[in-house]
Amino acid sequence: MRSRPRTALVSIVFTSMVAALVLATWIERPHAGAPPLGIAFATAQERAAPVYAFGREDRQSVRCWQAPGVPYARPEPRIAAGEEGTVLLHRRSHHRHWSRVALGSGRRCWVLDVELSPSEPVAAETPALNRVEFDLPGVLLTSSRGSALRDAGLLTVIEEPTDGRYGVTVGVALEVPTGDVPAADRLAGFYLDGNGELDWRIVQLAQQLTLDLPDHEGLQGVVDQAARRPAAFARAMHRYRAQ
Repeated sequence: MRSRPRTALVSIVFTSMVAALVLATWIERPHAGAPPLGIAFATAQERAAPVYAFGREDRQSVRCWQAPGVPYARPEPRIAAGEEGTVLLHRRSHHRHWSRVALGSGRRCWVLDVELSPSEPVAAETPALNRVEFDLPGVLLTSSRGSALRDAGLLTVIEEPTDGRYGVTVGVALEVPTGDVPAADRLAGFYLDGNGELDWRIVQLAQQLTLDLPDHEGLQGVVDQAARRPAAFARAMHRYRAQ
């Protein structure tokens, strides 16, 4: 009779362990089509040592993934090269190695190991280019406006399309060479009403360019219009950043 409480306790502990294992297996699984996980926790030494985002192939940012190989339904802001983080978990998936990283900004993302560096990247000389990098839903890239921006030489693909449950996500850059007034004219001409992702990014780049071209009326007009509509841009930021 005395063994019953002990048996019950063992049963509770065993059930808790099984539940924890199931949770660890599914917590990063965003949908039924995601691959099974084999997660390994980072060591205490790894947790104590910072890592830094490392942009590859002349990129100035890396993608923040919801799970290994699975982009967010609404693209998250990319991680700026040089941003510091701490490794929490490891996983091998899609024949590549990934790490779950807690960033200094408070976000947590899965990042490819090849895009992490144990030492802070050396600051490069200021490039002769004004540039904004971001992840974009594929439907916007292939829209008439996205296609026109690409044809104008303003929008380029920096990370190939990735299929996810909610569609395709593409890493892109909106850029204008420093001092290129015709390109700045084209950029200002693409601004519409401040309600979409592309408009938000055009304003970001226009703000950079006004430092280089302070007397450019078109760019200043874009920045002024955005300043008169702060609520619209607050909604845009919430819509594309909030998960």
